[in-house]
Amino acid sequence: MTPTRRLAGVGLALLSGVALGAAPASAQIGALAVAAATAGSSGEYALAGAPVFSESGLVLDQGWSAGAFGVVTNTGTTFFDGFGGSVDGDVAQSNLSTGVFVAAGERAMVGAVLNPYVSTEFSAGGQSETFSGLGNLTLVGKLALNPDSPTRFAAGVSVELPTGDEDIVSQAMSVTAGLGASHPLDANTSLHGGLSLTFNGEDEDRFIESSTAIGFNGAVVRQLNPKTWLSGELLGSSVEGAWQVLLAPGLRFRAGERVFIDAGLAFGALSSDDAFPIDYGLAVGATLIPTR
Repeated sequence: MTPTRRLAGVGLALLSGVALGAAPASAQIGALAVAAATAGSSGEYALAGAPVFSESGLVLDQGWSAGAFGVVTNTGTTFFDGFGGSVDGDVAQSNLSTGVFVAAGERAMVGAVLNPYVSTEFSAGGQSETFSGLGNLTLVGKLALNPDSPTRFAAGVSVELPTGDEDIVSQAMSVTAGLGASHPLDANTSLHGGLSLTFNGEDEDRFIESSTAIGFNGAVVRQLNPKTWLSGELLGSSVEGAWQVLLAPGLRFRAGERVFIDAGLAFGALSSDDAFPIDYGLAVGATLIPTR
């Protein structure tokens, strides 16, 4: 069986890539390593004032950061049998995402994200099939445009390279460019937003044509105490006219001087009639950042 088409981020490589700015909504769930790395940004936002899921105007401005995250998602979809028939089913995906980032001066950060394990299960009509293996490698760069301003803007780019198992993840390269913004409301509250454009290459083996995705996000982060932050986020995307919006509450907890634990739940809120909206996504991980 083959999924009808890649809509609003639905596809074999749903979580294999990482995008800057506001990636396609489902891909953002798997991009926590990038967002969490910016929690090391200093200044008005203090430590760990970044969103849990979303990109922002923040940049890791000193030292390094490393993180590992586990992500699980489920999406309802429709499969064609190749003979004119179709059946409703589900695509359940899980992956492990690891990332390392380094501050390149006070205005830029560079990094790499690897998914050492990606698993996708297709189920429909009482049947299921699971594929698992190595995911793709993504290279990341981000530049602060006005690091000395209370309201910060940043530009980012990421390139997903088809380095994973060809039976598991897409073998087409994708490139994302995005802009993010962050603004402190007070000492404990900040607003974040972003916009991005993703160019997905053609994957002939999976009969997936090249496409362009528009992503957007908005978030508010509130520090409850010296060890706990809450975030509320909107993650949206549009791919070839099919669009969806996710709601994503998140929690960040300081477990040690340099260790932070992130957890978040995302679920579909709105979508177009021709999209396959994600049912839910759950992510949990840890980030090690420089000591302040």
